Amino acid sequence: MKAVLCYHPDLSTREIPQAKQRTVIGCTGKLEKSLLSEIRQLGGEERVSGVQGALEAFQTALADLVRQNPQRYGVGDEPKSQGRIVSQLLDSVRTSFLQQTRNELRRQAGYIRVCGRWVHRAVFTFIGFGFLLAGLLPFCAVSLMSTAAWGWLPGAFGFAAAVVLGIWILSRIRSN
Repeated sequence: MKAVLCYHPDLSTREIPQAKQRTVIGCTGKLEKSLLSEIRQLGGEERVSGVQGALEAFQTALADLVRQNPQRYGVGDEPKSQGRIVSQLLDSVRTSFLQQTRNELRRQAGYIRVCGRWVHRAVFTFIGFGFLLAGLLPFCAVSLMSTAAWGWLPGAFGFAAAVVLGIWILSRIRSN
């Protein structure tokens, strides 16, 4: 398991070699831990390590920018204040980046956002096909029990059409 250290504002990139400077993910709040957990669930360990690498690269770039021109960020030349502003800037971006990554993974997994909730698209297919069958089956069943000559034929066609439509819907779901 890869160890991830927290960024400490008292340390700057000048004092830590690049190979040892690990950041961001170890000291996150509950929201960020749940986002990482969901990213791990939807995208696997590769995606989590990619997210961590992106956040580490962003933090390193921020630290370099602040170190090159500290006055632009309202801090002095001391590493402590530079580390603090890097930490604040990173905190403001980290959660939104993790949320965007999670949302993209949800979309790729087949979830759709409806009224602020994430619902899998198969639910809509199941409900639509259920309503279709709920409407068709009573008519088909009555027709199948008909005593008239060839009265069962519309019911048989209705059942066949419902089965064919169901197969078509399921094939569309699997192809997407």
